[in-house]
Amino acid sequence: MTQVSQATQVARSKSSREAAFDEDVYEPIPEERKVHWASIMMAFVGDWVSLYSVAIGYDIGTKLSCLPAVWSCVLGYAIAGVIAAIMGAVGVKKGLASYVLAKGPLAWYGQTLLALVMFTVIGFGSIGLQADAVGRSVCVLYPGLGSSRALVSGIMCAIMMITAIKGIKWMANLSWVAMPFYFVISVIATIIAVNSFGGLQAALAVEKTGMSFSRAVFLNAGAWGGFVMLITDITRFLRTKAEVYTIVPIAFVLGSIPPICGVLLGATIGVPLEALFPQLGIGLLGLISIIGIGWTTNDSNAYTAGLALATAAYPWKRMGRTMATTIVAVLGVIGAMTGIGQLKFFEWIAGFHGSYNMSFVGVMLAHYLILSRGREIQTNGLAGIVSWLTVGSLCHFNVLPIPVVTGIVLSFALYPVLYLGVEKPMFGEKVVSRITPETFWAKAPPSASQF
Repeated sequence: MTQVSQATQVARSKSSREAAFDEDVYEPIPEERKVHWASIMMAFVGDWVSLYSVAIGYDIGTKLSCLPAVWSCVLGYAIAGVIAAIMGAVGVKKGLASYVLAKGPLAWYGQTLLALVMFTVIGFGSIGLQADAVGRSVCVLYPGLGSSRALVSGIMCAIMMITAIKGIKWMANLSWVAMPFYFVISVIATIIAVNSFGGLQAALAVEKTGMSFSRAVFLNAGAWGGFVMLITDITRFLRTKAEVYTIVPIAFVLGSIPPICGVLLGATIGVPLEALFPQLGIGLLGLISIIGIGWTTNDSNAYTAGLALATAAYPWKRMGRTMATTIVAVLGVIGAMTGIGQLKFFEWIAGFHGSYNMSFVGVMLAHYLILSRGREIQTNGLAGIVSWLTVGSLCHFNVLPIPVVTGIVLSFALYPVLYLGVEKPMFGEKVVSRITPETFWAKAPPSASQF
């Protein structure tokens, strides 16, 4: 009887650990829970194929001549893709989410600041604006719902949160359904719009000077500064660095197609983005595709914002990933209902990510590729925080040329100089066996079975 009871307890404990394999943000993803690279690749494509990316291209297409606008998309996504692949390889090696890895260069208080900022910007801003933009598209196609726009946007956001709460496999499966459909519809829409304008040559012949090429590249690359910084949240589920170096660039190449379509649509169709597909005569098909791309990006937004909340709360309260994501879902619904799905807000979000997130990517890469090679250094946070915020501010206020590139380069160079020249002489160097949380509520971090 005792043996049966012990066996039952062991089985229950094992089952609990398996169910909670990604609940504790400080626990690396176990090898048996890694995901096939093909599923993850489509999840990546789902991340950066969104209303967000189309809106950036659409905005650029209304202000910059077509050919340089298209090249700005190609160059911007190439920059983001290369950096994301390098950053993603760190996730494979460590098996941890970005916010947890941030503790190395920022210490727990800098890590908490970063997590809280991203929880707010992504949880309320990014999720809310995309869900609201989808809600607006619904109301354009069905004008009778116009007076209920806030409710429609909130409902759409709530639906999008289901896969985020369920986890990475559900998110990947959704992307395999939504992405191919959207690509077909967006290409069809672009062909219709360009032909109605007089053809591709006519579209390319229009000269516009409302935006610089540098700014356009910055917006395209900066639009995904958040996902570049947070890419280890997903690459931690991959098995090898070779998979990262292969599928991340491929995903970014595919991801550059929608903003290119957005450029051509913005240059040829003079209607608000949410009215685009009805104007082209494919309203219902367009709406379905919009819902799909809004959903695939917003579940990733919610997933990473949940990781941010769980990380920020950890020193004071143990919180599982599922619970944190559910809280994010509620915040996202509120954001969607406030009506922030405006084109100008898309541009502001892109600028924020391209400034502060990309500067932090430079800090992270310097920490894990230069200072911590072969060991785990836990800093006091001085050099990391100063480098991150200083360079991010220089980018945000347009002090640096092509800030999405120079910001990473400068923070990558500045952080080791400040650490080796100032922080290390002042505080010494602390080498640890692994990244562990600060906990003011307990002496040791919980096991997965406690979630």
